Amino acid sequence: MSMEIVSTVAEQLSAPSQQSVERALSLVMAGAGATRVSLAVFSSSRVELVSSCGRALLANGAQVPFDASSMFAATARRTVFWERDIGGLADFGRPVDRLMLASGFRSACSIPVTRGGEALGALSVSHASPATLRPEDIGELRTVSALFSVVLGRRQAWRPPRVLVCHDSSLIAWGVARLLEQSAQAQVTVICDPLEAMLTDGEFDVVVSDVVVFGGSIATLRKLCPAARCSRLIAFSGYESAEQERTAFEAGALAFLTESQAADLPGTVRAIHDGAFVPAGPRQPGGPGASRPALTRRESDVLLNLEDGLTVRQISRSLAISESTVKGYCRALFSKLGVHSRAQAVRVAREQGILHRLRPGDRALRA
Repeated sequence: MSMEIVSTVAEQLSAPSQQSVERALSLVMAGAGATRVSLAVFSSSRVELVSSCGRALLANGAQVPFDASSMFAATARRTVFWERDIGGLADFGRPVDRLMLASGFRSACSIPVTRGGEALGALSVSHASPATLRPEDIGELRTVSALFSVVLGRRQAWRPPRVLVCHDSSLIAWGVARLLEQSAQAQVTVICDPLEAMLTDGEFDVVVSDVVVFGGSIATLRKLCPAARCSRLIAFSGYESAEQERTAFEAGALAFLTESQAADLPGTVRAIHDGAFVPAGPRQPGGPGASRPALTRRESDVLLNLEDGLTVRQISRSLAISESTVKGYCRALFSKLGVHSRAQAVRVAREQGILHRLRPGDRALRA
């Protein structure tokens, strides 16, 4: 693998996204003459495949226990796995090992992706023929793996939100799934009955659930479904009532939206995923719309940029401030407007006449 390829990989990963990571892995595969290259991330209990290219094996997003793969078991201990002929190993018989052999792979190498002495994940390279990699190739892969450590460390910022949708109506559940896939670029899993809920495990960023679901309340869902116990919760109800809203927030929901507010759901999911979400709690009589909140000059600038559809990064560049500062202004805005997401902030600001007051003719008032 030439230094030119390493440099190009670094360039691809300077602004991480699913697409740039895939392009970087393609460069690694070409440089190593490999049949498949993959990047995995470690959690406390399992391994998740982040991205891959080349011959099919595990799908992106697939999660397996560490001990299901000899390669992952080694890299989790911060040890390089390198075998010139995996077919000749007597102890290469774990579930993923057998899948590799059945898929035609004959040699493999997996490099731990580390940061500060901690194993974050693994960069794995596999070939369809034995004895392809040389010792010097391993050193170059170690160099490349260091580039991917930055990517895995910042993964929350670029990977798609993982969302679990729970609803008794499959029609509504899959409608919500399509909305989130198209508008929030989310990876969505749908469950529509209590048996599925009990069997669904894994890690999700957000659970979207009806307030009354699977014969119980949204609070019961967290006891019933292992995947819902540690995930952040959005209540999505067909009815707008103070009782349902109170039930949702008492169960730990961060937001309560009705089906008439479906357009706000993708923005709420993204806000939770991006860390720009401010829980507002149950609405009080005479709440958000009762009076116009006083916005600072910078909050007004951020609000106008949100109306224009700019992302946090784009607003950061537009206003020449850091992304974390933009997020801070967003949190202040959400708190003042009594909302949970960027889309809701724009809608409420329109309804209250705030944006009308800020738009061109009145911008000088903010100077």
